[in-house]
Amino acid sequence: MILNKSSAIPFRRHGSMHKCFFCEKCYLHVADLRRHTIDKHLEKRLYNIEHYITEPFIKLDITDLTCKLCAEGLETLKCLIKHLNKHHNKDYPEIVSQSIICFKLTDKDFGCLNCGKKFKLFGTLLLHIHCEHLDRKYVCEACGIDFRNNSDLLNHTQDVHSIGEYECTYCLKKFIKERRRNIHVKNFHESRRNCLLCQETFRSKRERDRHMYATHSQQMPWYKCDKCAIKFKVKRLLTEHIRRVHLKEKNVTCEICGMRFFSNTTLKLHKVRHSDAKPFECSTCNKKFPRKSALELHMRIHTNERRYVCKICGKAFIQWTSLQYHLPHHSDERNFKCVVCEKAFKTKKTMLRHCTNVHRKGNVDTAGGTVSSQTRLH
Repeated sequence: MILNKSSAIPFRRHGSMHKCFFCEKCYLHVADLRRHTIDKHLEKRLYNIEHYITEPFIKLDITDLTCKLCAEGLETLKCLIKHLNKHHNKDYPEIVSQSIICFKLTDKDFGCLNCGKKFKLFGTLLLHIHCEHLDRKYVCEACGIDFRNNSDLLNHTQDVHSIGEYECTYCLKKFIKERRRNIHVKNFHESRRNCLLCQETFRSKRERDRHMYATHSQQMPWYKCDKCAIKFKVKRLLTEHIRRVHLKEKNVTCEICGMRFFSNTTLKLHKVRHSDAKPFECSTCNKKFPRKSALELHMRIHTNERRYVCKICGKAFIQWTSLQYHLPHHSDERNFKCVVCEKAFKTKKTMLRHCTNVHRKGNVDTAGGTVSSQTRLH
């Protein structure tokens, strides 16, 4: 890879921050990003850089660009390629530079290396480069990713950055255009909320489908997690579950406390903790909640509403997740294995209890569904 032979540093942008190309860390000052990349990633990860490429173009910081082989200073990436081919017997085609956008980053302004124009905002510079020099007009100003058309850009902006003033009252998703919000409400909420057999109304299609399964014995397709045996109706939810629970992916950071989360949705739920606002009050016990959905779930305790029934033993549960954690008790599958004595268990809870009682101390490896002993008894 040509980047191994130079001082150039790949990077990303996240809002007003400079984002590490490899580990998602963000820095306000570009010098801090350079220092971090060189110290933590450069030597060991540039050789596998293709595994980190998620965009059509790599953004490259070529400030103070030098050749690592001879320390000669160079102005542009094309100059670097010519230099390596001529003086170091390399054979890099100039077409390599077509998948790279070069920048000379400072903390003052952002300049276009093609025409010399200066911009105060990085997003404005990106838009200029894509429109004037790359002929790609649909660019996200938040992260710099470009798209084939405006529709793809709008979908990306809403899904990834939650930018928009029109909010769905059911799921809190935001939309740039009111018409798109209305279509979303109609297709994903209003037209799918009624039970087809008893006309009971639910907040979402997912809750309705759960009701159909639990009450009317309607079959649901299942996607089973190999790690913990929990089942999902939608494959996307299984994928998210694996990434969130077992792989522990946390790519979104709270700017208030620094905690990291799987998605913008979980970040929004977390941010409520930084606020004292709890506008939803239980009329029975006066307990207050930050979200309406939390209050509705709490109210089932007072009404003893147990809509989720186990078809095997008849035990009923208030929450769908409680039923899911109960179902493995009726199965012969034992997916949770103690690595100390290799005894297997049906549920994580019983496995943890075993480790506490038998091996005294242990810590959970949630990615593998196992427990490793910190201190073995001799």
